[in-house]
Amino acid sequence: MKEGRSHWANSIHFKQSVSLSCRSATALNRKKRVYDEGNEDKCFILLAGLVLLAWITPLGPMPGIFIGGTPSELPESWGSTADIHEIKLEVQGSLPRVVIIWVVQVDGSLHIVGSNSSGWVQMLGDGGSVRMRMGDKTYSLAASLLTTNWEPVLEAYGNKYRMDYPDIVGGFPAMEEAALTTAVFRLTGG
Repeated sequence: MKEGRSHWANSIHFKQSVSLSCRSATALNRKKRVYDEGNEDKCFILLAGLVLLAWITPLGPMPGIFIGGTPSELPESWGSTADIHEIKLEVQGSLPRVVIIWVVQVDGSLHIVGSNSSGWVQMLGDGGSVRMRMGDKTYSLAASLLTTNWEPVLEAYGNKYRMDYPDIVGGFPAMEEAALTTAVFRLTGG
């Protein structure tokens, strides 16, 4: 007890202090809540932006809808594509689908391979217009489904990618099974 104050006076002083402390804590909580709500809004916007980015831009095995790149004229020849491991391919549809896939060159033509059950292969069907992004350049092309002589393309795929991706190439189906489960497309000027 403070000197010169009665027990009753000290009790009132304590109640006032507690009351002020509670009001201060409530005010701080309100400010914190406003701050937290502002942060929640920022977090939601950031999360929504990341989800949108993941949806429109292909990331690994997840397809997107945005191919990017600079529209370019087709080159006279593709030159060596031995060091080009991946391309982006846009398949047209009511909502385009962009996938990141491997590409191989056989007899001067570019080829792509996909599982018959994949969405982009189903959208493409027997072939059609596609856009391909190689590096920073995007090309308008036509994809044609190979129904004959597709075996050399699968062999070239295996040879090109076996060293860097042995587990994936090791899981490729045998030629007999590939005839039933795999689509091989030739890419030519559109």
